[in-house]
Amino acid sequence: MPTFAGSATRPDVLLVALLALAFVVTEVSSMDVEFRRQTYVFSPVEFPLVIGLVEVGGLWTAVARVLALAVVVLRQPYARPKSAFNLALAVVEVAVASAVVQALSVSSVASPVTWAVLVLAVMTVGVVDVLMVGAAIALVEGRPPNSFWVGALAPSLVVGPLCVAIAVVALLVTDEHPSAWFLLGPVLAGVLLVFRQSATAVRERRSVQSVHDFARRVEAVGPDEDGTRELVRAVRELLNADRVALWLPPYLDEGPRLVVDRAGDEGDWYAGPSDPDDLVRRLAVDQDNGGPVLLRAAKANAEEREALQRRAAQEVLGAPIVTAAGEYGYLEVCD
Repeated sequence: MPTFAGSATRPDVLLVALLALAFVVTEVSSMDVEFRRQTYVFSPVEFPLVIGLVEVGGLWTAVARVLALAVVVLRQPYARPKSAFNLALAVVEVAVASAVVQALSVSSVASPVTWAVLVLAVMTVGVVDVLMVGAAIALVEGRPPNSFWVGALAPSLVVGPLCVAIAVVALLVTDEHPSAWFLLGPVLAGVLLVFRQSATAVRERRSVQSVHDFARRVEAVGPDEDGTRELVRAVRELLNADRVALWLPPYLDEGPRLVVDRAGDEGDWYAGPSDPDDLVRRLAVDQDNGGPVLLRAAKANAEEREALQRRAAQEVLGAPIVTAAGEYGYLEVCD
């Protein structure tokens, strides 16, 4: 019967590499819960976590987890503090699970007591994970509502024990018949595919609901200044952005207007949208070749980086808006 490897055990490098690959695969199969500009992402990492704790111990599982997450983070346009937080959180997750297993002194995976301890370990990890993410969000965005806690905890407490069950079955079967991995592989791939499809369906349903709510909200917007500001706020909340600016050209006896809505209510103006010589605005409202413009810090040239730095943003989306008088306005989204 398989037993838990000690943390000081030097494992097979190939085993650690395969464990890191398993973490990568589960990391990219994620479901998310959003609150304002922050997102809590969870994925079925409990499966490779349990396998790692049994086969290579907590230390090498943490190494594989961090390496895998680093690969995933490099593909995402996250800010450095957020990336650092995610990597630190990955270490804490493995440390918590390993501490629970060691504190309750389990050894053989064949024991039902061990199964219960593993379930307790992953559920503890889920709670600690949500509490740490919630605390970070509270520091940046304010206290999340109860719906966030329910939405973040419920999937973790359901998916975690299921992953433990699958991992224990895989360990028990392959200990007797190592070649059983060839049979378990397609089964695990099918379970992962179902999870990904469910996550996609939830995401699409939430997107449709958000667009529907946005449309209903826009219908109630009035033609006055308050209505324009409400429209800009609705766009920012729909896109979960840091700030949105709408520049409108002069109309009749009114001068040009700039309406800004930003998270935290930090001001009604920032450099860029009201400047006709600004790069993003100039490209977006060009009457010959204008259209939506998207700048990203990771792929920007020198001139584009200057435009991003001017706004203190990592991403900027600019788009032309045609008014009822046929003149060009400008809408900008920053994150």
